[in-house]
Amino acid sequence: MTIGNDGTDMTEANLRRGHTVQLCLSTSWGGLEQTVVEWSKRLGERERCGVCICRNGSPLHARLDADGLPFVSLPPGNRYFDPRAVHAIRSACDRSSIDFLMVHSSKDLWLAACAVDPRRTRILFFNHMINRTVRKTDPAHRLIHGKIEHVITLSRPAREGFLSTTSMPPGRVSIIPDAVDPERFRATEEESKEVRRRHHIPPDAFLVLTVGRIDPKKGQRELIDAVIDLSRRGLDLHLLIVGSRTRNEHEKYDSELRRLVDEARLGGRIVFAGERENVAPYYRAADLFVLPSYCETFGLVLLEAMLTGVPIVATDAGAVPEILDSGRCGRIVEPESPAAIGEAIRALHDDPALRRRLSEAASEKVHREYTAGRVTDTVLELMDRLGGGKAAAKPFGETVKSWFVSRRG
Repeated sequence: MTIGNDGTDMTEANLRRGHTVQLCLSTSWGGLEQTVVEWSKRLGERERCGVCICRNGSPLHARLDADGLPFVSLPPGNRYFDPRAVHAIRSACDRSSIDFLMVHSSKDLWLAACAVDPRRTRILFFNHMINRTVRKTDPAHRLIHGKIEHVITLSRPAREGFLSTTSMPPGRVSIIPDAVDPERFRATEEESKEVRRRHHIPPDAFLVLTVGRIDPKKGQRELIDAVIDLSRRGLDLHLLIVGSRTRNEHEKYDSELRRLVDEARLGGRIVFAGERENVAPYYRAADLFVLPSYCETFGLVLLEAMLTGVPIVATDAGAVPEILDSGRCGRIVEPESPAAIGEAIRALHDDPALRRRLSEAASEKVHREYTAGRVTDTVLELMDRLGGGKAAAKPFGETVKSWFVSRRG
Protein backbone atom coordinates (compact mmCIF):
# COMPACT_ATOMS: atom_id res chain seq x y z
CA MET A 1 0.00 0.00 0.00
CA THR A 2 1.40 3.39 -1.04
CA ILE A 3 0.31 6.59 0.68
CA GLY A 4 0.06 9.56 -1.66
CA ASN A 5 1.27 13.14 -1.61
CA ASP A 6 0.82 14.42 1.93
CA GLY A 7 2.44 11.41 3.61
CA THR A 8 -0.47 11.02 6.02
CA ASP A 9 -1.32 7.45 6.88
CA MET A 10 -4.75 6.39 5.76
CA THR A 11 -5.88 5.91 9.36
CA GLU A 12 -4.86 9.36 10.58
CA ALA A 13 -6.31 12.88 10.57
CA ASN A 14 -6.37 13.25 6.79
CA LEU A 15 -9.31 10.86 6.65
CA ARG A 16 -10.95 11.77 9.93
CA ARG A 17 -11.60 15.37 8.94
CA GLY A 18 -13.87 14.42 6.04
CA HIS A 19 -15.12 10.88 6.65
CA THR A 20 -15.42 10.18 2.92
CA VAL A 21 -13.18 7.98 0.76
CA GLN A 22 -13.43 7.14 -2.93
CA LEU A 23 -12.71 3.73 -4.41
CA CYS A 24 -11.74 3.29 -8.07
CA LEU A 25 -9.45 0.43 -9.04
CA SER A 26 -9.80 0.93 -12.78
CA THR A 27 -6.65 0.74 -14.90
CA SER A 28 -8.24 2.56 -17.86
CA TRP A 29 -8.50 6.28 -18.50
CA GLY A 30 -11.69 7.94 -19.64
CA GLY A 31 -14.67 9.91 -18.44
CA LEU A 32 -15.23 7.72 -15.37
CA GLU A 33 -11.68 8.13 -14.12
CA GLN A 34 -11.68 11.87 -14.86
CA THR A 35 -14.86 12.16 -12.80
CA VAL A 36 -13.10 10.48 -9.87
CA VAL A 37 -10.32 13.08 -10.05
CA GLU A 38 -12.87 15.89 -10.08
CA TRP A 39 -14.66 14.44 -7.07
CA SER A 40 -11.37 14.26 -5.18
CA LYS A 41 -10.99 18.00 -5.77
CA ARG A 42 -14.60 18.81 -4.87
CA LEU A 43 -14.58 16.75 -1.67
CA GLY A 44 -11.28 18.24 -0.60
CA GLU A 45 -12.51 21.78 -1.18
CA ARG A 46 -15.61 21.07 0.93
CA GLU A 47 -13.49 19.45 3.69
CA ARG A 48 -15.07 16.06 3.10
CA CYS A 49 -11.67 14.48 2.52
CA GLY A 50 -11.49 13.06 -1.03
CA VAL A 51 -8.75 10.48 -0.55
CA CYS A 52 -8.98 7.97 -3.41
CA ILE A 53 -8.05 4.29 -3.18
CA CYS A 54 -6.63 3.38 -6.59
CA ARG A 55 -4.34 0.86 -8.28
CA ASN A 56 -0.62 1.50 -8.24
CA GLY A 57 0.63 2.44 -11.71
CA SER A 58 -2.82 3.11 -13.15
CA PRO A 59 -3.53 6.29 -15.17
CA LEU A 60 -5.80 7.41 -12.32
CA HIS A 61 -2.93 6.97 -9.85
CA ALA A 62 -0.65 9.04 -12.10
CA ARG A 63 -3.19 11.86 -12.46
CA LEU A 64 -3.96 12.04 -8.73
CA ASP A 65 -0.23 12.20 -8.00
CA ALA A 66 0.40 14.85 -10.66
CA ASP A 67 -2.47 17.01 -9.37
CA GLY A 68 -1.27 16.76 -5.78
CA LEU A 69 -4.43 14.98 -4.63
CA PRO A 70 -4.42 12.51 -1.70
CA PHE A 71 -4.53 8.84 -2.62
CA VAL A 72 -3.74 5.35 -1.43
CA SER A 73 -2.50 3.07 -4.19
CA LEU A 74 -2.87 -0.69 -3.89
CA PRO A 75 -0.74 -3.30 -5.67
CA PRO A 76 -2.24 -4.85 -8.84
CA GLY A 77 -4.82 -7.50 -8.08
CA ASN A 78 -8.07 -9.12 -9.14
CA ARG A 79 -11.05 -6.73 -9.34
CA TYR A 80 -13.38 -9.34 -7.82
CA PHE A 81 -11.18 -11.26 -5.35
CA ASP A 82 -8.28 -9.42 -3.76
CA PRO A 83 -7.82 -10.11 -0.03
CA ARG A 84 -5.12 -7.43 0.27
CA ALA A 85 -7.43 -4.78 -1.15
CA VAL A 86 -10.30 -5.91 1.08
CA HIS A 87 -8.03 -5.67 4.13
CA ALA A 88 -6.80 -2.19 3.18
CA ILE A 89 -10.31 -0.85 2.60
CA ARG A 90 -11.64 -2.47 5.78
CA SER A 91 -8.78 -1.10 7.88
CA ALA A 92 -9.36 2.42 6.60
CA CYS A 93 -13.10 2.35 7.18
CA ASP A 94 -13.04 0.62 10.57
CA ARG A 95 -10.19 2.62 12.12
CA SER A 96 -10.85 6.06 10.64
CA SER A 97 -14.56 6.68 11.22
CA ILE A 98 -15.31 6.68 7.50
CA ASP A 99 -18.97 7.56 6.95
CA PHE A 100 -19.12 7.01 3.18
CA LEU A 101 -17.22 4.91 0.67
CA MET A 102 -17.90 6.34 -2.79
CA VAL A 103 -17.62 3.55 -5.38
CA HIS A 104 -17.45 4.41 -9.08
CA SER A 105 -17.33 1.03 -10.82
CA SER A 106 -19.62 -1.98 -10.45
CA LYS A 107 -16.54 -4.21 -10.54
CA ASP A 108 -15.27 -2.55 -7.36
CA LEU A 109 -18.56 -3.17 -5.55
CA TRP A 110 -17.53 -6.77 -4.88
CA LEU A 111 -14.46 -5.71 -2.91
CA ALA A 112 -16.29 -2.84 -1.21
CA ALA A 113 -19.13 -5.10 -0.08
CA CYS A 114 -16.68 -7.56 1.44
CA ALA A 115 -14.74 -4.79 3.18
CA VAL A 116 -17.28 -2.56 4.91
CA ASP A 117 -19.82 -2.93 7.67
CA PRO A 118 -22.85 -0.94 6.42
CA ARG A 119 -23.85 -0.12 9.98
CA ARG A 120 -20.74 2.06 10.22
CA THR A 121 -19.67 2.89 6.66
CA ARG A 122 -22.20 3.42 3.90
CA ILE A 123 -21.53 2.61 0.26
CA LEU A 124 -22.56 5.34 -2.16
CA PHE A 125 -22.45 3.88 -5.67
CA PHE A 126 -22.03 6.17 -8.67
CA ASN A 127 -23.41 4.15 -11.56
CA HIS A 128 -21.64 5.39 -14.71
CA MET A 129 -23.20 2.83 -17.07
CA ILE A 130 -26.52 2.20 -18.80
CA ASN A 131 -27.59 -1.43 -18.60
CA ARG A 132 -30.93 -2.42 -20.09
CA THR A 133 -30.32 -6.09 -20.90
CA VAL A 134 -28.15 -7.91 -18.34
CA ARG A 135 -30.22 -8.81 -15.30
CA LYS A 136 -28.43 -8.72 -11.95
CA THR A 137 -30.99 -10.22 -9.62
CA ASP A 138 -29.19 -13.48 -8.83
CA PRO A 139 -28.23 -14.25 -5.21
CA ALA A 140 -24.67 -12.90 -5.58
CA HIS A 141 -25.82 -9.55 -6.94
CA ARG A 142 -28.58 -9.33 -4.34
CA LEU A 143 -25.94 -9.72 -1.66
CA ILE A 144 -23.77 -7.01 -3.20
CA HIS A 145 -26.62 -4.58 -3.84
CA GLY A 146 -27.91 -5.17 -0.33
CA LYS A 147 -24.77 -3.49 0.97
CA ILE A 148 -25.32 -0.29 -1.04
CA GLU A 149 -26.85 2.59 0.89
CA HIS A 150 -27.73 4.64 -2.19
CA VAL A 151 -27.16 4.64 -5.95
CA ILE A 152 -26.52 7.79 -7.96
CA THR A 153 -27.21 7.52 -11.68
CA LEU A 154 -26.31 10.24 -14.17
CA SER A 155 -29.47 10.34 -16.27
CA ARG A 156 -33.03 9.08 -16.64
CA PRO A 157 -32.02 6.25 -19.02
CA ALA A 158 -29.35 5.14 -16.55
CA ARG A 159 -31.78 5.10 -13.61
CA GLU A 160 -34.44 3.24 -15.60
CA GLY A 161 -31.89 0.69 -16.75
CA PHE A 162 -30.54 0.13 -13.24
CA LEU A 163 -33.98 -0.34 -11.70
CA SER A 164 -35.14 -2.69 -14.47
CA THR A 165 -32.13 -4.99 -14.13
CA THR A 166 -31.61 -5.09 -10.35
CA SER A 167 -33.68 -5.60 -7.21
CA MET A 168 -32.76 -2.18 -5.78
CA PRO A 169 -35.79 -0.26 -4.39
CA PRO A 170 -36.56 2.91 -6.41
CA GLY A 171 -36.28 5.08 -3.31
CA ARG A 172 -32.58 4.28 -3.07
CA VAL A 173 -31.71 5.29 -6.65
CA SER A 174 -31.37 8.98 -7.55
CA ILE A 175 -30.48 10.98 -10.66
CA ILE A 176 -27.65 13.46 -10.16
CA PRO A 177 -25.85 14.42 -13.39
CA ASP A 178 -22.17 14.92 -13.96
CA ALA A 179 -20.80 18.46 -13.95
CA VAL A 180 -18.14 20.85 -15.15
CA ASP A 181 -16.41 23.62 -13.25
CA PRO A 182 -16.52 26.94 -15.14
CA GLU A 183 -13.65 28.25 -13.02
CA ARG A 184 -11.33 25.39 -13.97
CA PHE A 185 -12.44 24.71 -17.53
CA ARG A 186 -11.44 27.80 -19.45
CA ALA A 187 -8.94 28.82 -22.11
CA THR A 188 -7.60 32.07 -23.49
CA GLU A 189 -7.82 33.15 -27.10
CA GLU A 190 -4.05 32.84 -27.41
CA GLU A 191 -4.19 29.22 -26.17
CA SER A 192 -6.79 28.38 -28.80
CA LYS A 193 -4.66 30.00 -31.51
CA GLU A 194 -1.71 27.91 -30.33
CA VAL A 195 -3.77 24.74 -30.84
CA ARG A 196 -4.21 25.62 -34.50
CA ARG A 197 -0.56 26.53 -34.92
CA ARG A 198 0.59 23.32 -33.23
CA HIS A 199 -1.44 21.15 -35.60
CA HIS A 200 -0.89 23.28 -38.72
CA ILE A 201 -4.52 24.32 -39.06
CA PRO A 202 -5.07 27.71 -40.77
CA PRO A 203 -6.69 30.38 -38.56
CA ASP A 204 -9.72 30.69 -40.86
CA ALA A 205 -10.23 26.94 -41.53
CA PHE A 206 -13.48 25.31 -40.38
CA LEU A 207 -12.34 22.97 -37.59
CA VAL A 208 -14.31 19.94 -36.38
CA LEU A 209 -13.29 18.45 -33.02
CA THR A 210 -14.01 15.18 -31.26
CA VAL A 211 -12.72 14.20 -27.82
CA GLY A 212 -12.69 10.68 -26.35
CA ARG A 213 -10.65 7.52 -26.01
CA ILE A 214 -10.00 5.61 -29.23
CA ASP A 215 -12.63 2.89 -29.06
CA PRO A 216 -15.00 1.40 -31.69
CA LYS A 217 -18.00 2.34 -29.55
CA LYS A 218 -16.91 5.99 -29.58
CA GLY A 219 -17.62 6.13 -33.31
CA GLN A 220 -14.41 7.71 -34.60
CA ARG A 221 -14.59 5.47 -37.69
CA GLU A 222 -17.98 6.89 -38.70
CA LEU A 223 -16.82 10.46 -38.13
CA ILE A 224 -13.69 9.94 -40.22
CA ASP A 225 -15.77 8.36 -42.99
CA ALA A 226 -18.09 11.38 -42.91
CA VAL A 227 -15.22 13.86 -43.12
CA ILE A 228 -13.56 11.93 -45.96
CA ASP A 229 -16.82 11.95 -47.91
CA LEU A 230 -17.39 15.67 -47.29
CA SER A 231 -13.84 16.47 -48.36
CA ARG A 232 -14.25 14.51 -51.59
CA ARG A 233 -17.40 16.53 -52.29
CA GLY A 234 -15.48 19.78 -51.95
CA LEU A 235 -16.20 20.89 -48.38
CA ASP A 236 -13.15 22.62 -46.91
CA LEU A 237 -12.74 21.46 -43.31
CA HIS A 238 -10.26 19.96 -40.81
CA LEU A 239 -10.79 17.32 -38.10
CA LEU A 240 -8.93 17.08 -34.79
CA ILE A 241 -9.23 13.78 -32.89
CA VAL A 242 -8.21 14.24 -29.25
CA GLY A 243 -7.73 11.08 -27.18
CA SER A 244 -5.83 7.83 -27.23
CA ARG A 245 -6.64 4.18 -26.82
CA THR A 246 -6.43 2.55 -23.41
CA ARG A 247 -3.21 0.62 -22.94
CA ASN A 248 -3.44 -2.91 -24.38
CA GLU A 249 -6.86 -2.20 -25.93
CA HIS A 250 -8.09 -1.48 -29.48
CA GLU A 251 -4.68 -1.37 -31.12
CA LYS A 252 -6.12 -2.81 -34.35
CA TYR A 253 -8.91 -0.23 -34.41
CA ASP A 254 -6.45 2.61 -33.85
CA SER A 255 -4.30 1.38 -36.74
CA GLU A 256 -7.36 1.03 -38.97
CA LEU A 257 -8.38 4.64 -38.37
CA ARG A 258 -4.93 5.92 -39.29
CA ARG A 259 -4.88 3.71 -42.40
CA LEU A 260 -8.19 5.20 -43.55
CA VAL A 261 -6.79 8.70 -43.26
CA ASP A 262 -3.59 7.78 -45.07
CA GLU A 263 -5.44 6.07 -47.93
CA ALA A 264 -7.65 9.15 -48.34
CA ARG A 265 -4.50 11.32 -48.37
CA LEU A 266 -5.96 13.58 -45.72
CA GLY A 267 -3.18 13.32 -43.15
CA GLY A 268 -2.85 17.10 -43.09
CA ARG A 269 -6.56 17.63 -42.52
CA ILE A 270 -7.47 14.78 -40.19
CA VAL A 271 -5.10 14.96 -37.24
CA PHE A 272 -4.71 12.55 -34.32
CA ALA A 273 -3.77 14.88 -31.47
CA GLY A 274 -3.39 12.15 -28.82
CA GLU A 275 -4.15 12.55 -25.13
CA ARG A 276 -4.17 16.15 -23.90
CA GLU A 277 -4.09 17.12 -20.25
CA ASN A 278 -5.73 20.49 -20.92
CA VAL A 279 -8.46 20.13 -23.54
CA ALA A 280 -10.22 23.46 -22.95
CA PRO A 281 -8.14 25.28 -25.64
CA TYR A 282 -9.12 22.60 -28.16
CA TYR A 283 -12.82 23.26 -27.65
CA ARG A 284 -12.29 26.99 -27.97
CA ALA A 285 -10.25 26.51 -31.15
CA ALA A 286 -13.01 24.45 -32.81
CA ASP A 287 -15.95 25.59 -34.93
CA LEU A 288 -17.95 22.41 -34.31
CA PHE A 289 -17.81 19.55 -31.79
CA VAL A 290 -18.97 16.06 -32.79
CA LEU A 291 -19.74 13.18 -30.41
CA PRO A 292 -20.30 10.12 -32.66
CA SER A 293 -20.67 7.47 -29.93
CA TYR A 294 -22.72 4.28 -30.31
CA CYS A 295 -23.68 4.46 -26.63
CA GLU A 296 -23.08 7.13 -24.01
CA THR A 297 -24.11 6.91 -20.37
CA PHE A 298 -23.77 10.64 -19.96
CA GLY A 299 -21.13 12.37 -22.08
CA LEU A 300 -19.03 14.74 -19.97
CA VAL A 301 -17.44 16.04 -23.16
CA LEU A 302 -20.84 17.44 -24.14
CA LEU A 303 -20.83 19.63 -21.04
CA GLU A 304 -17.30 20.78 -21.85
CA ALA A 305 -18.33 21.75 -25.37
CA MET A 306 -21.48 23.49 -24.09
CA LEU A 307 -19.44 25.45 -21.55
CA THR A 308 -16.93 26.70 -24.12
CA GLY A 309 -19.64 27.71 -26.59
CA VAL A 310 -18.79 25.40 -29.48
CA PRO A 311 -21.91 24.10 -31.32
CA ILE A 312 -22.53 20.36 -31.13
CA VAL A 313 -23.48 17.41 -33.30
CA ALA A 314 -24.06 14.22 -31.31
CA THR A 315 -25.60 10.81 -31.85
CA ASP A 316 -28.87 9.72 -30.25
CA ALA A 317 -27.18 7.60 -27.58
CA GLY A 318 -27.97 7.25 -23.88
CA ALA A 319 -28.32 10.60 -22.12
CA VAL A 320 -27.43 12.73 -25.16
CA PRO A 321 -31.03 13.83 -25.94
CA GLU A 322 -31.54 14.66 -22.27
CA ILE A 323 -28.41 16.82 -22.11
CA LEU A 324 -29.04 18.52 -25.46
CA ASP A 325 -32.70 19.14 -24.59
CA SER A 326 -34.02 17.02 -27.47
CA GLY A 327 -32.07 19.05 -30.03
CA ARG A 328 -32.51 22.58 -28.68
CA CYS A 329 -28.86 22.67 -27.57
CA GLY A 330 -27.30 20.67 -30.40
CA ARG A 331 -28.04 18.68 -33.54
CA ILE A 332 -28.88 15.01 -32.74
CA VAL A 333 -28.36 12.32 -35.39
CA GLU A 334 -28.72 8.55 -35.56
CA PRO A 335 -25.67 6.57 -34.37
CA GLU A 336 -23.43 4.43 -36.56
CA SER A 337 -24.28 6.53 -39.64
CA PRO A 338 -21.51 8.43 -41.47
CA ALA A 339 -24.15 9.87 -43.80
CA ALA A 340 -26.19 11.35 -40.94
CA ILE A 341 -23.09 12.76 -39.26
CA GLY A 342 -21.88 14.24 -42.54
CA GLU A 343 -25.26 15.82 -43.30
CA ALA A 344 -25.32 17.50 -39.88
CA ILE A 345 -21.75 18.78 -40.23
CA ARG A 346 -22.56 20.30 -43.62
CA ALA A 347 -25.77 21.88 -42.33
CA LEU A 348 -23.99 23.62 -39.45
CA HIS A 349 -21.00 24.52 -41.62
CA ASP A 350 -23.35 26.37 -43.97
CA ASP A 351 -25.45 28.09 -41.29
CA PRO A 352 -23.51 30.34 -38.84
CA ALA A 353 -26.80 31.64 -37.37
CA LEU A 354 -27.87 28.10 -36.46
CA ARG A 355 -24.50 27.42 -34.86
CA ARG A 356 -24.89 30.57 -32.77
CA ARG A 357 -28.44 29.68 -31.63
CA LEU A 358 -27.40 26.17 -30.58
CA SER A 359 -24.31 27.32 -28.70
CA GLU A 360 -26.24 30.05 -26.85
CA ALA A 361 -28.94 27.61 -25.76
CA ALA A 362 -26.31 25.07 -24.68
CA SER A 363 -24.35 27.64 -22.69
CA GLU A 364 -27.47 28.74 -20.85
CA LYS A 365 -28.40 25.17 -19.95
CA VAL A 366 -24.97 24.06 -18.74
CA HIS A 367 -24.71 27.07 -16.41
CA ARG A 368 -28.23 26.42 -15.12
CA GLU A 369 -28.03 22.67 -14.52
CA TYR A 370 -24.53 21.23 -14.81
CA THR A 371 -22.08 23.35 -12.85
CA ALA A 372 -19.79 21.61 -10.36
CA GLY A 373 -20.95 23.73 -7.43
CA ARG A 374 -24.61 22.90 -7.97
CA VAL A 375 -24.02 19.16 -8.42
CA THR A 376 -21.62 18.98 -5.45
CA ASP A 377 -24.20 20.66 -3.23
CA THR A 378 -26.81 18.10 -4.31
CA VAL A 379 -24.57 15.10 -3.55
CA LEU A 380 -23.45 16.47 -0.17
CA GLU A 381 -27.06 17.21 0.79
CA LEU A 382 -27.92 13.60 -0.07
CA MET A 383 -25.03 12.35 2.07
CA ASP A 384 -26.13 14.53 4.97
CA ARG A 385 -29.67 13.12 4.74
CA LEU A 386 -28.39 9.55 4.60
CA GLY A 387 -26.06 10.20 7.51
CA GLY A 388 -28.88 11.52 9.64
CA GLY A 389 -30.88 8.32 9.86
CA LYS A 390 -30.53 4.59 10.15
CA ALA A 391 -28.61 2.94 7.35
CA ALA A 392 -30.79 1.30 4.73
CA ALA A 393 -28.17 -1.24 3.69
CA LYS A 394 -27.86 -4.48 5.62
CA PRO A 395 -24.96 -6.69 6.74
CA PHE A 396 -24.43 -9.79 4.62
CA GLY A 397 -26.12 -12.09 7.14
CA GLU A 398 -29.34 -10.08 7.16
CA THR A 399 -29.32 -9.81 3.37
CA VAL A 400 -28.94 -13.59 2.97
CA LYS A 401 -31.73 -14.22 5.45
CA SER A 402 -34.12 -11.79 3.71
CA TRP A 403 -33.36 -13.35 0.32
CA PHE A 404 -34.21 -16.86 1.51
CA VAL A 405 -37.38 -15.58 3.18
CA SER A 406 -38.45 -13.91 -0.09
CA ARG A 407 -37.72 -17.11 -2.02
CA ARG A 408 -39.90 -19.18 0.35
CA GLY A 409 -42.67 -16.61 0.04
